[in-house]
Amino acid sequence: MELKNFVERALDALQQQYYRVLKGITSSELTWQPFPNANSIGFIFWYVTRVEDRLIIHFAQGKPEVWIRDGWHNDGKFPRKQRAWSTLLNR
Repeated sequence: MELKNFVERALDALQQQYYRVLKGITSSELTWQPFPNANSIGFIFWYVTRVEDRLIIHFAQGKPEVWIRDGWHNDGKFPRKQRAWSTLLNR
């Protein structure tokens, strides 16, 4: 199996797991924190998808990150150049 096919299959399987795990979750469950300064499910999901975006789209394909290309960075919650890892460390 070529590396490209392996990565595509792995990402497809991961996407299916995301749908299965997050199906039916409420907004309050998504933002709930078990203790102060803990990460919520929503933040962890955001972090994982940002890392995927950066690794696959930006580094592997040499294209602009979807986060920036599609304007998601403009929602006002995170600076345009904010990196997922530094956000996690600074929370």
